[in-house]
Amino acid sequence: MHKTLLCLALAFAFRSIASATSLTAPETVEVGRLKTNEVGKFEFTVRNDSSEKIKIGGIRTSCSCTNVRIEGSETLEPGADRTITGNVNFGSKIGDYETKVLVAYESKNGESPEKIVRVQGKVAAALVFDRPRIDFGDVDLSDEPRILTVMAKRGNSEEQWDSIAATARNEHLTISAEKVTEDIIRITARLDPSGLPIASVRDTVEITILNSGVTGTEKFELPVSARITGPLKATPASIYLGAVKADEVIDRSITVTSTDLDLRELVICSQGKENQSEIGRREKNKAVVTVRLRPSSDVIGETLNLFHRTSGIRISVPVVGFVRETQQFQSDENHPRR
Repeated sequence: MHKTLLCLALAFAFRSIASATSLTAPETVEVGRLKTNEVGKFEFTVRNDSSEKIKIGGIRTSCSCTNVRIEGSETLEPGADRTITGNVNFGSKIGDYETKVLVAYESKNGESPEKIVRVQGKVAAALVFDRPRIDFGDVDLSDEPRILTVMAKRGNSEEQWDSIAATARNEHLTISAEKVTEDIIRITARLDPSGLPIASVRDTVEITILNSGVTGTEKFELPVSARITGPLKATPASIYLGAVKADEVIDRSITVTSTDLDLRELVICSQGKENQSEIGRREKNKAVVTVRLRPSSDVIGETLNLFHRTSGIRISVPVVGFVRETQQFQSDENHPRR
């Protein structure tokens, strides 16, 4: 009887020692209050509280919004600790969020348990918009001014405000804001395409919350986009040069066509500093423009602007690329990709 009890006690003690390999970590980590799409950073420490070495077998997360890494060796001596750092982006939806970091380690008995650490935070904003951007789509030069509205409502932050101010840099874009209710504001964007060049329009509306007429602490930006069309068409619409050699002279041609305008009236009104473009053959409905560059800077970002004298219509053609040194090209030639 006593022998049996002794054997059971020894077996229990043996199992306790075998399972004593343990890794400790905090149950939760707080990243606090974040703005929409803001990246929150966090860190926590894992510790080997056993008498044996512990090897961390891997770290994974429960959400693609979270990235983590371990600082130092993945093998922990008894009593050693390691810092795990990470960042998280909970996106644009306001509210309370939680994601998990799962740290797997190898125990003495051959098992691979996981230590779970919950990363918690709150996405807060004074304003919430019913759309992420103002996109006018395709707008013809001859169109009447295009109008779009965006609704903004009070968010979940503790920021106090009674109205907002909305402004835009583009002179063709007019922005106004009016209070619909105590918690809802209507933002109206008006785009007048008259006088714009035929090109893509990209701008930003800046929105500032106001408290009794005083500027608040939180600002927002709404991207604005439009594609301006008209009787002129450039083929290609942009010139992408890719990688070019430093000080190399590059020639590219575009063809401008129109069914309505006499392109013998087409002239170059402006071009980049590294650009020496000229209009070659001109017919009534077609003109060929040669773009000649000798780039000296690392990044090529030029715009060729063409002007039709009779109608006053402009068309913009971006010219982009980047410069590589001659030895880089020689290295590529000597070590071609397989």
